[in-house]
This record gives sequence, structure tokens and C-alpha cells, in this order.
Amino acid sequence: FREIVAALQEKTTGPARLELSSLCCEALGRIGTRKGAIVPLARFLASVEDERRAVPAGVALCILGGEEAMKLLSSSRERFGTSGPFWEQVSGVLERRASARLASETPRACLDRALLRRERGDLAGAIADATRALEIDPQCGDAFRDRAIAREMQGDRAGAISDLGHVIELSPPDTPQAASARALLAELQGKK
Repeated sequence: FREIVAALQEKTTGPARLELSSLCCEALGRIGTRKGAIVPLARFLASVEDERRAVPAGVALCILGGEEAMKLLSSSRERFGTSGPFWEQVSGVLERRASARLASETPRACLDRALLRRERGDLAGAIADATRALEIDPQCGDAFRDRAIAREMQGDRAGAISDLGHVIELSPPDTPQAASARALLAELQGKK
């Protein structure tokens, strides 16, 4: 696809090249291909005068996401304003994407991600994912346990001890989860 786009762009000149660039980048954005799409979309948004023509590029940036895309959307919002078709369409896409992301996020999904991150050595990411699971379900003992393990690996003994206390509080006393948490807590409290 990229090769076809590059060949078409080489053959096209003038305003048609800008339009083709926008269409190609919009296509890359809609299929989620970040590489090679952000810069041309930024150029297009900077040069287009009609905010209706800017909408597809804004939608593509919403789909691509990321800090750079959000900065471009913010500057385009300032340029076009918030009462016209550009921001009306773009803000709708942003809201739908945020709602879908939150609706699909479960404690289990967060904990699966936390485990993968911990195994890769990304302890801060593992802690953040376990914390997100607790934001969704504050009574999730598994989230406290996973965060305790990552905190201990990171050297935050006090945080790990606190989280293990929550696991013990939330777990019925005669369960393997409670026994495991008590054993790990005793081990951590015994370390100096």
C-alpha cells in the first residue's frame, strides 16, 4: 500500500498532491498505520482552509492516537474553533473511542497486561496496570497481590506490605490466596 501511495505522490503535483497526501494519510490513519501518516496529516491540516475538508484528517488522527496526534488535534481545535464541523466531528470520535476503551477494560485485562509487563521487566507499567484494575474494582485481591509483587521487585517493600495487607483483608482466611499473602507478608516483614 505504501509503495502505491509513494508512486502516486511522485506523479502528482500542486494542490492535487496535497489532496492525495491527505487521502493516503487518512487511509493509513483509519487502518491504524502510524508510520508515515502523522507528518503529512499535520501538513494537510496546516494548509487546508475549509474545516469540512479537515475533518477526515482529524478523524484519522483520533484513530492513530498518541501524544503527537493529540497535540495536532489541539492546535487544529484552536485554529478552527469548537463550534464548527471540525471539532464537532473530531470530539465525537474522541468521546466514542474513550468510552469504548473504558467499557472494554476489565480488571482481568489489566492484570493480564500487568503480568506481561512484569515478566518483561516493566515494573512501573505492571504497577500502573494493577492500580488501574483497582480503580475498576477496588475489591480485587488479585490486583493487590500482583501490585505487591511488582512493588517488592521494584524495592518498594512498604508498598508491597500494604498491598499484601489488603489481600489478607479481602480473602477468606482459609483460602490459598490468603495463605500465600500471609507467607509473603511474613517474608517481607522478616527482611531488613
